[in-house]
Amino acid sequence: MSRVTLRTDAPSAGSLAALLTDRVGAYEAHRLVWALFGDLADRRRDFVFRVDWVAGRPQFLIVSERAPEDDHNLFAIETKEYAPDLRAGDRLAFSTRVNPVVRRRQAGDRCRKFDIVMDEVRRRREQGERRVDRIAAAQAMLPDWLAHQGQRLGFSLKTADEAGVEVHVEAYDTHRFRSAAGHGVSVASVEARGLLRVEEPERFLRALFRGMGSARAFGMGLLLVRRA
Repeated sequence: MSRVTLRTDAPSAGSLAALLTDRVGAYEAHRLVWALFGDLADRRRDFVFRVDWVAGRPQFLIVSERAPEDDHNLFAIETKEYAPDLRAGDRLAFSTRVNPVVRRRQAGDRCRKFDIVMDEVRRRREQGERRVDRIAAAQAMLPDWLAHQGQRLGFSLKTADEAGVEVHVEAYDTHRFRSAAGHGVSVASVEARGLLRVEEPERFLRALFRGMGSARAFGMGLLLVRRA
């Protein structure tokens, strides 16, 4: 696990930070983090990350299979071994930023991604709700989405005392930027925390290193955990 910050004494640090402050910065963040791991032209992505702002500067938290390497001397990097010792039944507190989408087949057998939060917002509007709270919509939809992810990734949202699901949505946002090809891209994100139970340790460990959901290349899907 690595904590990466832009060096304040790097000549281009100010310009890079300015790029990342804008909503278009999601793609620049992707490129910056990839530069720390792209030692080979055909290297597959073997990391998952998120970007947070600390004292007005971007800070990257990265979980990866290998340590990042800064060939351009732009970053201050702190890396520590990350090898969680997991057992079935372990209760963990988690926090995450995810892109909550589902795939649905459309006419012509084409699959498209749909934002479950905006689906709920539209449903509530159709029912006559004038001002729909997107946080409330996310709170209503995210537990089931996470439970579905858990079925594949080796965790459940039930607490050990079977008290029920505990998931708290803290933020919903939309990030808009342009891809390398110049196409407009929109990525929704939900910040959430809660409690989970490890069901299949091997699968869950892979999820900690690979993330969950879509848009992981743009800072989504990192699952941070600690003992509850």
